[in-house]
Amino acid sequence: MPRPGSATFVLILWISSAGAFAAPALADPLRFENVSIAEPTGLIGLFENPGRVFTLDQNEINALTFFIDLVGTLEPGQTDTLRFTFRSADGETLVQEFGVPVFGTVPPPLTLVTGRTFPTTYTPLPFELTVDLLGTAPDFIVPSGPMAGVATDSYTYSFSTVSPVPEPGTWLLLASGLTMLLRRRRVH
Repeated sequence: MPRPGSATFVLILWISSAGAFAAPALADPLRFENVSIAEPTGLIGLFENPGRVFTLDQNEINALTFFIDLVGTLEPGQTDTLRFTFRSADGETLVQEFGVPVFGTVPPPLTLVTGRTFPTTYTPLPFELTVDLLGTAPDFIVPSGPMAGVATDSYTYSFSTVSPVPEPGTWLLLASGLTMLLRRRRVH
């Protein structure tokens, strides 16, 4: 049985079909940008919101969905690997790797969508996410702030997760069920 917080799921979206069939004019190096997390209000950029606390979706089994844009080109026959490394405050690490081109045939530009479940916690639990293209350097250009325009080989984002506190009705239902079990046990 998998440990809580270790399950992952993957879905691939292709957002730019116009550039997919065109021959690259000049080599635009492969890189990643716009790493975001989906919330009911829309996509929240991790770069623009360092340390943000994300409430886990109980309907998705404490999952968060991550979107990452891959841009640039690969020469014919060239491949790369995109690595996500999640680290929790207690040192637990989970690594996900994705081949580029995706499915061996879908080249950038594209948006890779992946998800991860996180442990249930009612106080914010900090995480780091390091994103790296293993065969490309540099693979991220800092979009803003004092380091704007600086090219790096990987980038580490920080965020926290928290589980929503159950509604009072849920607590009441659980307490009444446990009370009935205890009463039934005492009768027998």
